[in-house]
Amino acid sequence: MVRKGGIWLRCSMSLLMLMAGGIISFLVILIDWRKSLKSVGPVDAKSIVHRVLRVVVRGSGFSCVVDAGDGARYVMKLSGAGQGAHGLFHELIATRIARELGLRVPDVKPLWLETSTPWQVGTDEFDDALQRSVGWNLGIQLIDPAVDLASNDLDDLSDDFIEALAYVDAVLVNVDRTAKNPNLLCDARGEVLAIDFGACLYWSRRAGDAAKDMIAVSSSHFLADRGLRFHRPRFKSEVVDALFADVPADWLEQFSGVLADVRRYFVQD
Repeated sequence: MVRKGGIWLRCSMSLLMLMAGGIISFLVILIDWRKSLKSVGPVDAKSIVHRVLRVVVRGSGFSCVVDAGDGARYVMKLSGAGQGAHGLFHELIATRIARELGLRVPDVKPLWLETSTPWQVGTDEFDDALQRSVGWNLGIQLIDPAVDLASNDLDDLSDDFIEALAYVDAVLVNVDRTAKNPNLLCDARGEVLAIDFGACLYWSRRAGDAAKDMIAVSSSHFLADRGLRFHRPRFKSEVVDALFADVPADWLEQFSGVLADVRRYFVQD
């Protein structure tokens, strides 16, 4: 009896220690979560993801179509996949620069993904990426219906659109606009939009080089053989401020040098 009682006591103590350890771990996670919410501050209800609808089978990483608090639908790129917050931050600002320079592009905005966001789509791998992406992600306006342009459609592009596209991609050092993969959409009205600025990871380096005035598209661009060259653009200070207006504070903190580089490169003297 004593021997059995000793085993029971040791088992009970071990179980209590495991339970205590689990409770402590839970409390640590809860405290960290509350701290993260406090550091983020209040999130605009219009930026909160309400529902994940489907996974987008396009490109690398995991993207999904979501409903947001502003009543619109977006393709959401996840911070827990691909290039992470670094890539999403650069794509957000790059797309806004493209719009400011006159190129037709979808609207973009940061989207907040909560832990309780309902979803019933995708695989376990997608679920893992979604869980890693709780917090800020990138929302890109869903263009639906739309048709992807192929290489044999490029000759039909207007001269104005081609010049605007070459100008923007030269500014942003876009290395992912090839004849095989032009990343262009035609919407229901027949208008062409440029999409997917996720490969524009080097534009902030160019923004740091204020001395370089003449620019051209990369050698892999489908417009490279046209030999188009452009002067770097000039923005007013308030335009640059607007580009970064709703960028999440933690993204700005992580990539604080980019704003200074952009201001130095684009703002008029």
